This record gives sequence, C-alpha cells and structure tokens, in this order.
Amino acid sequence: MKIPSDLQSFAEMVQTKRHHIKTNRLLALLVKKLQIFVKKILIEKYNFN
Repeated sequence: MKIPSDLQSFAEMVQTKRHHIKTNRLLALLVKKLQIFVKKILIEKYNFN
C-alpha cells in the first residue's frame, strides 16, 4: 500500500477506505437477508426443519 505524501491524499485514502467498509457491511447484510429468504422458501417447499 502506498503511503500518501500529503494530508489531502491521506484524507482521500481514509474516505475511500470508509466507503469500502460501509459497502462491505451492506453487502454482508444483503447476503444474510438472502440466506434467510432462501431458507424460508426451502422450508415451505420441502418442509425442511
């Protein structure tokens, strides 16, 4: 990872990292919701428990 030479570059790098963390958390939440949804459908269709 490149170390920024000035404060502006550092601030931009931090902002980008924060955006990626937020995006990753939203994707993880979406995957979790999809898992629950698929499990419900499988239970209804095949009576899995």
